[in-house]
Amino acid sequence: MDKVSVIMPCFNDGLYICESIESVCNQTYKNIELIIVDDGSTDETTCDVLKSLTKENIIKVQTPKSKGPAYARNVGIKIATGKYILCLDSDDLIDPTYIEKAVTAISQNSNVGIVYCNAQLFGAINKPLELPPYSLDTMLKRNLIFVTALFKKSDWEKVNGFDESFVHGLEDYDFWLSLISLSIEIIKLPEVLFFYRKKESSRNKTIVGNKTLHDETLARIHEKHKDLFILSKNQPVKSPVKKIFVCMYLVHNLGDDLFLDTLVKKYPYCQFTINYISSDYDNFISNYTNLNRIVGVRDYNKIGLEYDAIIYIGGSLFQEVAISHSIYQTRMNIIDQFKKRNKPVFMLGTNFGPYSTNEFFDMYEDFLKGCYDTCVRDKYSYNLLNHLPNVRYAPDIALQSNFFEKHPAIKNSNTIGFSIMNFKKRDDLHVYHDKYVFSICESIKALIDLGYSCCLMSFCSLEGDMDTINEIKSKLSSKYLEHVSDYDYTNNLDESIKLISKFKLFVATRFHATIISLGLGVNVLPIVYNIKTLNVLKDLNLDKLAISVDNLDLLYDKTTLNSAFTNNYFDKNINNNSIHHFDKLSLFISDLDTILNNIPNNQDILNVIYDFLDNKISIDGLIFYLKNGTNLDSEKINYILSNIKFIAPRSTNITISNNPLISIIIPVYNGSRTIEHTLDSILMQSYKNIEIIIIDDNSTDNSNELISTKYKLNSSIKYYKNISNVDVGMSRLIGYNMCSGDYIIFIDQDDFYIDPDFFKKCLSIFNNYENVSLVACNTFIYYEDKNICKSNKLNLPFKIDREEYFMNLQSPNYPKPTSTFPVMYNKKILENVKLSELEFIGDSSLYQRALLTGNPIILDATVGVYRIHKTNSTYIVGPQFVINTLNGHISTKKLAIEEFCHDSNEINNWMNLKADVSIGWYLNTHVITYENALHLLNWVNKNNISLSDSNITKLENALKV
Repeated sequence: MDKVSVIMPCFNDGLYICESIESVCNQTYKNIELIIVDDGSTDETTCDVLKSLTKENIIKVQTPKSKGPAYARNVGIKIATGKYILCLDSDDLIDPTYIEKAVTAISQNSNVGIVYCNAQLFGAINKPLELPPYSLDTMLKRNLIFVTALFKKSDWEKVNGFDESFVHGLEDYDFWLSLISLSIEIIKLPEVLFFYRKKESSRNKTIVGNKTLHDETLARIHEKHKDLFILSKNQPVKSPVKKIFVCMYLVHNLGDDLFLDTLVKKYPYCQFTINYISSDYDNFISNYTNLNRIVGVRDYNKIGLEYDAIIYIGGSLFQEVAISHSIYQTRMNIIDQFKKRNKPVFMLGTNFGPYSTNEFFDMYEDFLKGCYDTCVRDKYSYNLLNHLPNVRYAPDIALQSNFFEKHPAIKNSNTIGFSIMNFKKRDDLHVYHDKYVFSICESIKALIDLGYSCCLMSFCSLEGDMDTINEIKSKLSSKYLEHVSDYDYTNNLDESIKLISKFKLFVATRFHATIISLGLGVNVLPIVYNIKTLNVLKDLNLDKLAISVDNLDLLYDKTTLNSAFTNNYFDKNINNNSIHHFDKLSLFISDLDTILNNIPNNQDILNVIYDFLDNKISIDGLIFYLKNGTNLDSEKINYILSNIKFIAPRSTNITISNNPLISIIIPVYNGSRTIEHTLDSILMQSYKNIEIIIIDDNSTDNSNELISTKYKLNSSIKYYKNISNVDVGMSRLIGYNMCSGDYIIFIDQDDFYIDPDFFKKCLSIFNNYENVSLVACNTFIYYEDKNICKSNKLNLPFKIDREEYFMNLQSPNYPKPTSTFPVMYNKKILENVKLSELEFIGDSSLYQRALLTGNPIILDATVGVYRIHKTNSTYIVGPQFVINTLNGHISTKKLAIEEFCHDSNEINNWMNLKADVSIGWYLNTHVITYENALHLLNWVNKNNISLSDSNITKLENALKV
C-alpha cells in the first residue's frame, strides 16, 4: 500500500482546521501522513490549536512568515515521504473514501497523473460545485481542477513544484498546467468526495474581485504555458491521427519491449496495433492507451486497407538465416498491400546483416527500394545501403527512452550487474558456452573479493537467460552466493531500468544492456558476440572497451575490471541524435509532409522542425523561425503549429536541487528600441534566482526612463549609469566586478532568448559534470532589416578537449558561439583566469580565458536570437575596438604561458591566428580608411604579428588610397 502525504497549509484557520484534520484521520485508506504547514499564523486561536496537536501521524512545520499557499505547500511536499500527494486547505473537507478511490484510480495506469472528483460548496454558500467534464480545450479556458486532487510527488519534482511567485492566487491552475505539460492523463471520479468551504473573505475572493490583478495573473499563466495554448489553439486542418500496424519480434525481451515503449509513447495520438497471437502480452499492452493487438494476421489485404502505414522495427530484420526466403516472401505479401495503396512502409532501428550471399543482399536491396523510409542504427549498414535515397542512419532507438531521465545513474553504488545470455541456444555461440559460464563465475568471485555484490539479470527468460543464471549460481560456493542476487525481466520496464541505474558497473552481454547503460550513465563492460554488435559499438566509440567471446578470460582480469569502472566514454549528442530515427515517421503522422513536400528548398525548415521535436528548439523558437526564417504564409504556419502537437517531444523537465544565483550583465547604450525585448526574455526564464545588472553607458535616449518605469517593482534588476561613455567591453567589466552570482551571463541590449529553460539546462550541466567552466549553445541570427532568420550551430561534440579547442578557436572546425549571450560561465573558475585584470571584456577574450582553466560543454540547443541591424555596435566600431580585442588576446597569451605552462612557440602561433581572424573580420565588414589601416599596421608591427598575405594586401591597398 503506497503512502499518501496530505499537505495542509494553515494561515489563521483555527476555527476550522480541526474539522479538516478529522476528515483526513477518518479516511478508509490508512497509509497516510498528514503534514500541517503553519504559514506564519498570527491569531491566538490558530496558534493554540496547532500547539495542541499531538497525533503521531501528524507532522507540523512552521514558516517564519506568511509567504502564501504555494510556498507553504512546497515546504510540506518537500519533506513528504509519500508516493502520492493530496493538498487540502485547512478549512476544507474530504469524504472518508476519497483517498482510497483516488489511489485505486491513479495506480491502475502509469500514465495517469491527476485524480480529482465532483465537489460540493458549503458554508456561506451550499450547492454543488458545477464543473464541466475535463478536456484540455476547456482547461485552457478555465481551471477545472481544485487544489485537492491526488498527484505524484515525482511529477511535482519534475515541474519544480508550485510556482511561489503566484502569491495572489491561481497558483493551483498554474501547477495543473505544468503537470499537463508532462503529457499525463487525468481522471475525474464521478462521486462528490470534496467539500469546499465558502467564506465571506478569502484570498481567491480577493483576486477574483480585482479584475486588473486577475487579468495580470492570468496573462502570466498564458505566457508561461504558451506552448500548451499555442499548440491547442487551432483544430488541425486535417486530423493526423493515424492507425499504424507494427511488426516486430516479441518474446518478452527487455530490449525489444523498450523499442515498443519508446515508439508508442512518442506518438500518444496515434493508434498502434501489434500482430501477436498469445494473451501473455496483454498486461504489458494495458500500460498504453494507444496500443492493442490482433491475433494471427492472415488477411493481408484487410490489413493494408485498414491501417495507414506499417512499421517493421528491430535490430535483426535483415540477417541471413535458413528460412530467409520464407521470411522475405511473407514480408512482401504484407507490404505490397500498403505499397499498392500508396501507404508508407517504415523499417526502423535495424542493422543489415550478418549475411553471407549476394543473393540475400540483392533480394533485400530491391525490397528496401520500395520502402518509404529505412533508418539503420549502425554506420556499417548505412555504408552498404546509402546509394538508396530512402536509407538513413541514426543511433539506436532505445537511447531516447524517457526512462533515462526518470532513473539517472545512482552514484556510490556497490552492486555490479551482469546481463546474462544462454549461448547454448544459439547455433553460432554454443561452442563458447562453457567458457562463458566459467568466465562469468571467475569475474563474480573477483568482484566479490573486492567488496562488491553482484546481480545476475535475465533480459529474456524465453531465450534461456534464467537457465544460464541458475547454472552460474550452481557453480558458486556459498561464500560467494550470499553476495549474489538475480532478476528476471517480466515486462516491467520501469522496475528493470531502475535496477540497472543502481549498478556501479554493468557487464553487458545483451546488446541493449550496453545501450541502457549508456542512456543511464552507468559504467559498462560490453561482451561482443557478433559483428552486428561490434559495428554499433564502433559508432559509439566503445569498441576498444569491449571483450570479445574469443577473449572471455579478460572478464576476470584485474586490469580490465579496474578500467571498466570508468567505461562511460559516451557523447551525449549521440544520445540526442537517436531521435532522428523518427524524423520521417513524425512528418507522416503529423501530416506535415503534406505541406512541406510542396515547399521548394524545405530542408532548413525540416531541420528546425526536427530540432523542435528533439527539444533542441522551444515552441517560442519554432514560432519565431517560421515567421522570420521562412516565406510561409500565416495559414501554413498555423497548419504546422496545429498539427505538430500530435507528436510528443521528449520531456524537458529539469530539476535544480541547489539554488545558485545567476548574474546577467547587460551593457546598454541608447537601447530603448530593443532592451525591453531582451529583459522580458530573461524574466520569462523558468529559473528565477537571478540578478540582472544593467550598465547604462551614459545613454542619451530614454533607456533609463523605460527601465525604471516598466521594471520598477522587479527587485532582481539593478541599474547603474556610467558618468561617461566607456564602450561595451568596459561596461561588461564594470558589471562583472559588481556581480555576486555563482554563474554569469553577458548579453547585449539587442539580443534575446527564445528558450525559457536555457538557464536550467546550463545549471543542470554544471551540477552533473566536474570542472565545467562554460556551457555554450546555438542561436538564430536574425537580419532585422531584411527579415531573414538563419540557424547558426556550433556543430561541436558535447564534450570537447579544452586545450584542443583553445588552441584552434575560430579556425574553420572550431567556431566560438555567436556573441556572449548563449554562454553561461562558472564564476568561480573565471576567477582563476584574472578576468577582472582585463582592460575590457570582449566575447573572444572571455571565452578563451574560460577554456584555459575549465572544461567546455556544448549543448546542441538553439536558445536565443542574435539580432543584426543598422545600429549594431559590432558593425560601427573603429579600429581601436579591434586593438582592444587584440590586446585582450595578448594578455591571454601571457597568462597561458606564465600561469598555465603552454608552450611559447605554440601560443605565438595561436596569437597570430587570433590577430589574423580579428583583423580579417574588421577588414571584411568595414570601410577602411588610411588612418584606420595605419593604426592597425602599427599595432601589428609593434607586437611582431604575422598576418596572412590577403590581410596584409588589404591593409597596404588602404594605405595607397
